[in-house]
Amino acid sequence: MLTLSDTFPLYEEFGPRVPVYQISPAGVSAIHRFYDTSPISPSGELIAYTEFDFEDRLPKPGDAASVVAIDLRSGREIFRTRTLAWDTQVGAQAQWGFDDSELFFNRMGSDLWTPYGVKVDPRTGEEFALDGPVYVISPDGKTALSPSLAKIWHVQPGYGVTVPGDMRQKNVGFAADDGLYVTDVSTGASRLALSFDDVYSRFSADFAKSKLSPANGAMYGFHVKWSPDGTRIMFILRWKENSARRGRSLNWIITMDADFSNMKIALDPRTWAGGHHPNWCPDSERIVMNLLVANRTPTFPRTARLIDRIARRLRLRSYRPAYALRFVTFGGDGSDLHPVSTRHLGSGHPTWHPNGLILTDAYPWEPVANGDGTSPLRMLRVDRDTVDEVVRVRTKPDYWGPLREWRIDPHPAWNYQFDTVTFNAYSGGKRSVFVAKMDDVVGHGVA
Repeated sequence: MLTLSDTFPLYEEFGPRVPVYQISPAGVSAIHRFYDTSPISPSGELIAYTEFDFEDRLPKPGDAASVVAIDLRSGREIFRTRTLAWDTQVGAQAQWGFDDSELFFNRMGSDLWTPYGVKVDPRTGEEFALDGPVYVISPDGKTALSPSLAKIWHVQPGYGVTVPGDMRQKNVGFAADDGLYVTDVSTGASRLALSFDDVYSRFSADFAKSKLSPANGAMYGFHVKWSPDGTRIMFILRWKENSARRGRSLNWIITMDADFSNMKIALDPRTWAGGHHPNWCPDSERIVMNLLVANRTPTFPRTARLIDRIARRLRLRSYRPAYALRFVTFGGDGSDLHPVSTRHLGSGHPTWHPNGLILTDAYPWEPVANGDGTSPLRMLRVDRDTVDEVVRVRTKPDYWGPLREWRIDPHPAWNYQFDTVTFNAYSGGKRSVFVAKMDDVVGHGVA
């Protein structure tokens, strides 16, 4: 069970069902990384996050942020360092390796504006530089995977690193010199393990069905995720047409074995349309995400989709009679796609707990949000088909950014023991990091 210092203040707004504590100091802007990696170390003793110097403007090349590690038992800061390799939604990608002596994040080669990962022992400060960047570390702590962190900007602001515009080259078609990079964290050696040209060679017929032309656009990498057992990889590809606005793209999910063989298309753009945020299930075979599912008596579905698309662009909440966002699961090869529940709406960033629970948050414009800038953390009990609101927090910042680069996503992330959740929220005029003890909700131990 997680032990927290009594120096962390209790969060009591909106009557949370579980004990919630603010971990980052009041008056400081901070976020943890993402909903698929734990900011709490494997032992449960430390937590790592990124602190920002500002949140009222977009970062410029050369702006620094801080990677911080806190001892949860004493409440004391044990590690702090500055880095130029960060952005607004996942910070510097701070995450843990196999144990508490392996804290990973990114730094920037300022002379070449090339991000690279480092492995640091936060208790001693000993640091080992990697040749390649870090987006996600394998469960055994031996391998880092990453797309090009500089190029993510073309398809998703906030998830890569900030570099000068002339260092953010665009791809052309299915590039042979960009794709998925792999780094051996013991030697630091890094290589391009899978190029977009490799992916095209494997799935050219599938891409042809979507009428992709190398002359009219380019493929980029976005999220990459290890399966919980470390045997499979999920890679989200985004196709950006040359004429499309920044952030608008077509999405594929491909999966593969850990050696980059046995590639499968798990989801294509037609099925993805309107959906978001896939994540591995605990069995390392299936994927859970939010997808649009037709209601039983759909009326004018194409018109409904158009209305929803316009509403999202105007940052309005939209309720569709024809389609509803639901939690769905499907195999890593795209097979057996079906909704988990037809009663409850999907939202936010879902994770599947080993005890048969789905935890998620919500964007403030989604129907399950409260309509006042606050959002719930919800728990769906799959066997009972019931949903409970566990915590309610403010998620609307004072400054969004022109493309919502500074939005506040809670990104609720389980610790290694699956009894504690870390999330982001807006408090006291700053984005802040919170921890919720979930024992009373999930039960003791993992089934």
